[in-house]
Amino acid sequence: MSSPRGKGACERRGRSPPRRACAAILGLGSNVSLPDLPSLAALLAAHPRIDVPALPGRRNHLQAGVLVPLRFVDGDLEVVLTERAATLRHHGGEVSFPGGKPDPSDRDLEHTALREAEEEIGLRGARGIGRLSSIPLYTSDFRLEPFVAVVPRDAVLV
Repeated sequence: MSSPRGKGACERRGRSPPRRACAAILGLGSNVSLPDLPSLAALLAAHPRIDVPALPGRRNHLQAGVLVPLRFVDGDLEVVLTERAATLRHHGGEVSFPGGKPDPSDRDLEHTALREAEEEIGLRGARGIGRLSSIPLYTSDFRLEPFVAVVPRDAVLV
């Protein structure tokens, strides 16, 4: 299924994969100017990281590296999300950031997020520019550790 570019536009190529890439254009309005990459990286570096405490009834001790992929397209800033196939046993049909549990071979959680994005939506060459605060989940003992990355202009997502 292919949609025109715009809010919620998704790209699907070939067979129905377990996940597909979706781009959401940030509706910032015409009065807001987008920061350039160095400014965005500086803003992220200055962002005070907060580790939100575990939620009631949860330990939230398991970490998952997730990627917040951004791409600049025709003057707009898009956030790339994934949509899990409805037929998957766990979390079918959910929209999420690419990411998951660390593998023993991962250097760190940022590497986990980048590896998972490549495995899930074919994203190669993304460049990490910062980290956001961790977020505990209500539905499990996982804690999301989000990393912001810039998607190359020529990236082909599945």
